[in-house]
Amino acid sequence: MKNIAAFVGAKSVEAIIPHVTRNPKLLGPLIGKLKDRGIQNIREKGNFPPKLEARKIKSIEMLLELLKQKLPTFAPNIQRKIVFNLLYHQITKGEAVRDRYHAEHGEWPPTLLAISPSMRCNLRCEGCYAAEYQKYGELTPEEFVDLVRQGRDDFGIHFYTILGGEPTAWPPMWDCIEKCPDVFFQLYTHGQLLDEKMVDRVVSLGNVTFAISVEGGPNETDHRRGPGAYERLTKSMALLKDKGVPFGFSATHTTRNHDILVSGEFYKDMLDRGATFGWVFQYCPIGRSPTMDLVVTPEQRLARFKAIDEFRRNNPIMIFDFWNDGEITDGCMAYGRRYMHILSSGLVEPCVFVHFAQHNIREKPLKEIVMSGFFKEAREKAPFHSDRRAPCSFIDNPDFLKEMVEKHSLTPTHDGGMSIITEFHGPLKERSEKYKKMLKEMDEAEAKAGTAAAKD
Repeated sequence: MKNIAAFVGAKSVEAIIPHVTRNPKLLGPLIGKLKDRGIQNIREKGNFPPKLEARKIKSIEMLLELLKQKLPTFAPNIQRKIVFNLLYHQITKGEAVRDRYHAEHGEWPPTLLAISPSMRCNLRCEGCYAAEYQKYGELTPEEFVDLVRQGRDDFGIHFYTILGGEPTAWPPMWDCIEKCPDVFFQLYTHGQLLDEKMVDRVVSLGNVTFAISVEGGPNETDHRRGPGAYERLTKSMALLKDKGVPFGFSATHTTRNHDILVSGEFYKDMLDRGATFGWVFQYCPIGRSPTMDLVVTPEQRLARFKAIDEFRRNNPIMIFDFWNDGEITDGCMAYGRRYMHILSSGLVEPCVFVHFAQHNIREKPLKEIVMSGFFKEAREKAPFHSDRRAPCSFIDNPDFLKEMVEKHSLTPTHDGGMSIITEFHGPLKERSEKYKKMLKEMDEAEAKAGTAAAKD
């Protein structure tokens, strides 16, 4: 009865949401109820330390405040899909599936899937993490849709991240999405192929958002992605904004673009162009011509941590720092703990950046892969460090990854993949140890300052 009531309520809201978003007196209370429920779930199901609970609650509040501001700017069909797919299917319907999974297995299932259905791409970006994957053996449309079905029915997932390759270059992409109307998709794209016809179809589908890759300004972006890349992707941003399609940005922090990625100027520009969210990643020495020369120093990583934290405190945009926000995710999200990555070859990686695998979706269902010995042991040993701001088994805790690869005889998912635990193991470990020490020193300094202020 509870689910029936939630369904009826969601359908009612879905039908009237374009009218509600035009009236702040109606939208405000609706967002308030969602915020109350989100905070209640954190407090009842999280069992988090006070500091971490406060950060998670702050994230919920920021997300819903952003939704209140941005939802009225989206196309009506997209508004409906956001409400029904994310607020009913993901939260209410998916919660029942997740609760059953938890009762059966004693742990929570992954909450999203990252899928790379194809490795096609028309660019050759410097340091691309995916450049060395095989370009043949794409997922079939039937396999793609079945993966979504498995994620939905077995794990309660109604949100999927699509990568590649370039997702918009995979011909079956939009037909596959049309066959999955009850979930929401986030496509990571270089933004070079979006045109009015494609965006109009996205509006009609209603359940798609884009994360557009940008490396800073024109100089930084064109250097990594080729001449004219910045101009083309900003035109795509303008088109999406004009059509009412939500989008964000995706930036990779390297030694080359450090200055602009720690400046408020870059994030302000993305906000002014209409970005609703942003992802900031960190270059990892994998893929095309891996090198430590592009890996940011501990000092640069800490500067990014502070710059992003400061900007999102005071601006209506959700920026996610994939590694430094480990406190919010309670450590590493990989190994099926929060997500995993399915390649176009069918191989299942623990993470987009951990290029090893043991299983293939063409041989086993996802539910069985998630509960395999390798994935299960990794989850049991998580978090891999007491400081959740250093969560990663690759760049922060490389000894753990090396141990897992050797113990479980994991296979690299492309030629050269073994360098993660050989050539780059030592340099990454050295930098991670320094970064952890810097975090500790920062905390001690803040605690000392807080004590002094209290005495005053």
